[in-house]
Amino acid sequence: AALRAAIQVINTSLVERNSRGSSAAMKLYGQITAASLRGFRLVAAQAGMTHTLMLTDHGCEHYTPLNPEGTQLGIQESPELSFFQAEVGESSRVFLADQDSADWEPLCRPYAPVVSLDAIQNKVLSQLPSVFEGALIHLKLGTGSIKEIPCQTLLPQTTYQPLRQPI
Repeated sequence: AALRAAIQVINTSLVERNSRGSSAAMKLYGQITAASLRGFRLVAAQAGMTHTLMLTDHGCEHYTPLNPEGTQLGIQESPELSFFQAEVGESSRVFLADQDSADWEPLCRPYAPVVSLDAIQNKVLSQLPSVFEGALIHLKLGTGSIKEIPCQTLLPQTTYQPLRQPI
C-alpha cells in the first residue's frame, strides 16, 4: 500500500499539471519503479516504460509492465501499476532501465545457465543502447545502508587479467 500511495502522489501532481496545460507538447508523463526491501524480499511497483532486471545467485529475471504505454504516470487519475516480488540473496543486484534490449532475453530464460553475478552484470551492461537512462543497485544484506556505485565502475569489464606477482 505504501508503494501505491507514493506513486499516487507523483501521478496526481502530473495529472493536475497536465489538466492545466492546453498544448499536447506541454504535457508531462512519467515512469517509475518503486521498491521496498524487507528481509530477503524485494517488492516493487512499476508504471510506464520501465524495465527491471533482478540479478541473483539463481540467475536473471526481467520485469516490465504488461501495458507500458497505458501505465504512464500523468494520463489518468489512478495509475495502473504492475507489481512483482523477488527473493534477494547476499549480493543481489537490481538493474533499472528505461528501455529493453533483445539480448537480455536469453539471460533471463528459465533454466538458462547460471553464471557469476559479475558475468551477468557485464553482459547486461555491454548490451546497453547508445542512449540510455538507468541505475544499478547492489544489495548487500546487513546494515541497511545504500552504496552508490560510481558511473565509471558500471562500464563492462571486457577482459579479466589475473594479478601478476613478480618472480
